[in-house]
Amino acid sequence: MLTFLRSAAGTFIAKILLGLLILSFAIWGVTGASFNLSGNTIASVGSSEIKVIDFQREFLGEINRMSEQFGQRITPQQALQFGIDRQVLSRMINQATLDDRARVYGMGVSHDKISAEILNDPTFTGADGKFDPSRYQWLLQNAGMSETTFLKSQKNTYLRQQVIDTFIAGVPVPKVLESAIARHFNEERTVDYIEIDIRDIAPVTAPDDATLQSFFEREKATYRAPEYRSLTLLPISAKDFGGTGDVSDEEVRAIYEQNKARYIVPETRKIRRISFDTPQKARAASDKIKAGQTFDALVSEIGLTAEDVDLGTLRRDQMIDRKLADAAFALPLQTASDVIDGDFTRAIVYVDAINGGETRSLDVVADEIRQDIAAEKNNQKLVERYDAIEDARAAGNTFAEIAEKFSLKLMTIKDVSETGSLLAGGELDVSTPGRDRLLQDAFRTDVGVENDVIEVNRNGFVWFEVTEIKPSRDRLLEEVKATVTEDWIRLEIQKTVDARAETLLKELQSGKSLETMASELGRAVSQASGIKRNQPVDGLSGAAVQQIFQGPTGHKASAPGDLPNQAFLIVVKDVAAGATVLPKEQADNLRTSLQNDLIETYITQTRETVGTSINAGALEQATNLDGSSRNQ
Repeated sequence: MLTFLRSAAGTFIAKILLGLLILSFAIWGVTGASFNLSGNTIASVGSSEIKVIDFQREFLGEINRMSEQFGQRITPQQALQFGIDRQVLSRMINQATLDDRARVYGMGVSHDKISAEILNDPTFTGADGKFDPSRYQWLLQNAGMSETTFLKSQKNTYLRQQVIDTFIAGVPVPKVLESAIARHFNEERTVDYIEIDIRDIAPVTAPDDATLQSFFEREKATYRAPEYRSLTLLPISAKDFGGTGDVSDEEVRAIYEQNKARYIVPETRKIRRISFDTPQKARAASDKIKAGQTFDALVSEIGLTAEDVDLGTLRRDQMIDRKLADAAFALPLQTASDVIDGDFTRAIVYVDAINGGETRSLDVVADEIRQDIAAEKNNQKLVERYDAIEDARAAGNTFAEIAEKFSLKLMTIKDVSETGSLLAGGELDVSTPGRDRLLQDAFRTDVGVENDVIEVNRNGFVWFEVTEIKPSRDRLLEEVKATVTEDWIRLEIQKTVDARAETLLKELQSGKSLETMASELGRAVSQASGIKRNQPVDGLSGAAVQQIFQGPTGHKASAPGDLPNQAFLIVVKDVAAGATVLPKEQADNLRTSLQNDLIETYITQTRETVGTSINAGALEQATNLDGSSRNQ
């Protein structure tokens, strides 16, 4: 849960550059490392300190995250062997470095700003898509984090991004570098090729029993029966608490009056705009309109098209230029403005249509409000039911006792594998509560173990227990003989096709033409042009595209296909230099890489300048969670 909340916590400012802070810059052996810190402080950078309790929370969170990733519980001792403690400390030192700079630079962010971002964070929305206070408090509670701590973490993250933005904003990419990379990726090649497939080899028939048995023994693990587990589920959902029947008209009316602004339909206007590069041209155009010329006639006279001047139908807040927005939304219908000296352009605007601007009546929105109120009530009941079930579990009640106490229905799943296949045939129903997470967690526990609850679609929970385990086992050949035979034939065909392609390649390299080979095989030579690195090409495999760039003009190669029983013979016919400008996505990636380099350099140099101290004794004590020694 803590891992989930942390991943959600940074959503509203999770710019890609902040991802760099999870990397582990070298901190061991830094100049200024010292033991002159208090016992509850692990490290400091300038005036920023990293407390033992904060480090332990991050360290345990990282252990939990990696345990989920590897599918088994990582012990604190294993975490030390993996170097997780140093990775976490490195990340926290990098963050502390930015915290120190934010303090020195006098940066700040208002409480209202942080609160507004949290209210809009999808992590905390309920089933109705709106901020759910109950869900917010539940997530904080289960993460073991107070609201004060959470708000502080959000504030720090925001301030760190501000520090980063001060020195990476507007950083240009060197033209020489961009040009060299662009030439590499934009180089285009033309090739001739022929496809080699099952038509070019002798028929492959089923093997004799000895060959099949030998193949089966080598590949026995492939045909091994999976482990199957039987489960009992205890699901609850907000839907269990009914519809909108317990919402009174008075409640609906009260919510409507309290939130009337929500039901105002924003005014939109269909707007056209003519921009001018000089005040004289703008004034002359305005005078013509005042003298009676229509806006359409003016557009034609200037030589513009309808698309040139059409801004579309917009709300006021959708117009970037505030001066143009103010003027356009003050105009009467089908009226042109005077000349507007906007923030970005000098223009005349015209309003073709005005829509909205009225308040939706209670009668119109009553059902919507009733559903919102019911959803909020049901979510509150869900949280209360969750707490009651957790209390019952803590008191030692069985699933059957809990189900009887709260009138719930238990679900049973008989013999399911980790991938969701059932021993009886078919797949576990996709509507099973928390299906994917359930399968993952069910195969990371054991019979008799009390397991963590699984949240389902933000409006429900499911508890589960493993009731039976059928271990994985080796199957006998007789059980899977048909499948094994099919696999042997398939692999033998592919092996034979590949061997045929290699034989033909040697002939090609010895001077035989591709056209002659194609004629002998009874097919035509195909050609592909405009091929670029790492880009798919219709008719060619990814391996073939890679081979095309392994040599100059005249390069000859073979490559496996993407389809079974397929290979290619290739001859590079032409190499053409590409454009020296990168596409936007690649240019953005290059810029991000350079910015990350700048961030790393900045943090490293700042640590050295302001001084970094590490309390090795406190670090060892903070990571000795299971009483083991770091030196064992």
